[in-house]
Amino acid sequence: MDALERDPIATLRVIVRQIRSSSLRRQFFSEILKALKLKDLELLRDVVTRWSSTLLMIERGLLLRPAVDQFLDSDEFGEL
Repeated sequence: MDALERDPIATLRVIVRQIRSSSLRRQFFSEILKALKLKDLELLRDVVTRWSSTLLMIERGLLLRPAVDQFLDSDEFGEL
């Protein structure tokens, strides 16, 4: 119930924007993917002009969720 009140899609949009906005954050995220032995993929942004971009963002977010969770749990970028 808590997640539904917070709007999970908007939360994912913010996470993607924050990770992709800095080359240091992108590099750190890539290192986490390598440590977890996941394919080195980027999180996809939601684009207003592409009707399927929200779905693609959600699918990629779910695929890379272990790395996103570890990124958010790390102390590297505490301001997030």
